[in-house]
Amino acid sequence: MHKVEKMNLNIVLGFGLTSILTFSGIFITPLLLTDYFFPAEQENEFLNRKYDFSFDFHNLSTFPLPINSLQVAYREFNSSYLNHSDPYLVAVWFLRDSQAHPEKEDYHDNCSTWKVIAHPGLEYNEWNVSTWHGTNNPPIYIHNTYIAYEVMFFTQLVLDATKTMPTLNFSTLGYPRLSNNTVGQHMNDYIVPEHWILSLTITFENATSINIDVHKDGWLQHTKHEPIDWTPYGESFTIYSSGESIYMDYGVHLEDFHRAFSDYAKTHIWHINKD
Repeated sequence: MHKVEKMNLNIVLGFGLTSILTFSGIFITPLLLTDYFFPAEQENEFLNRKYDFSFDFHNLSTFPLPINSLQVAYREFNSSYLNHSDPYLVAVWFLRDSQAHPEKEDYHDNCSTWKVIAHPGLEYNEWNVSTWHGTNNPPIYIHNTYIAYEVMFFTQLVLDATKTMPTLNFSTLGYPRLSNNTVGQHMNDYIVPEHWILSLTITFENATSINIDVHKDGWLQHTKHEPIDWTPYGESFTIYSSGESIYMDYGVHLEDFHRAFSDYAKTHIWHINKD
């Protein structure tokens, strides 16, 4: 009699344990699959990352460049070019608090503050390249005597590098043509893989800007926009500009910039854990 009761008890416990495991699997498995296949919610956490910056005092007399902003974006996830402890730090934007208007007779704007914004990496595509987004983090304001040196120093390194780079005929890069009717001189004439590793944007007080997109295959696209007309609207204005793209073989010419900006990021930018 005791053996029968014991057998029935084991059967009941067996069914009970099986039911618990089955229903647990029903509820837990979707959570695991969602976490594995839909990591968007985790990626959105990077938007809340905050960074702390520090700057050193330098002599500005050797840097006369009238720069309004410098935007540096390493677009390759966990880029080896950016030696920083946080792999999701993709871009840093240095922006003067008050930009000069093109319609001013004197382009020199005597604003005394800059703001710094860090962009965490987000949304990685098949080439493992990140697109970067603005965050809701408040900008960090720094007096220009501390930040202007860094901005002008990095800009000077980039401009000096592009002066020494040989120009490149895009037809020699070996990419397949988009169609047989294309001329073959422009990037849009070819099927180019999305292997961008760095984007730089430099703006000047006279509304001129330089955009540089660096490709992993060893070349870059250099575009200079010069204002041809502008329409003022009170305190704001619309700039109409024209720009022509030049393709260059950068080789080792960007190494000094990579090294300098990487050292700066490693020693001057710290990640602050979110509250």
